[in-house]
Amino acid sequence: MSVFNPDPRSAIYALDATSKVTAQVVIGNGQRGGWAMKVTGLGTVKGSDEKVVKLGGGIALAGKLLQVNVTVVDVHPETNRLNAVVTVAGGPGAPLIISQEVPESADGDVAIFGALVMFQ
Repeated sequence: MSVFNPDPRSAIYALDATSKVTAQVVIGNGQRGGWAMKVTGLGTVKGSDEKVVKLGGGIALAGKLLQVNVTVVDVHPETNRLNAVVTVAGGPGAPLIISQEVPESADGDVAIFGALVMFQ
């Protein structure tokens, strides 16, 4: 069993006064895992499903940081790839998509992905 811990990805997400921001984590390739996300000053939300999490309005989020941690376990030998996609939406522009992958893994391998999003 191997544990992969690639460098976290970071991005800036633009907001305006009417933004209603959401975030979602999708664990791909039929693998299993869980995630946790936290915005500076707010509580932590955890899960293993693909639910959309409401983060708040643009004015309240401006200047805050969203931290997302995802742990993925290779349980599907037909793919043997570990990946996760974090999507942040609700701002005035296009959704922000942060995709991370370990292209080659084996049964039981684990990847720990991180994403940091600064709201402006």
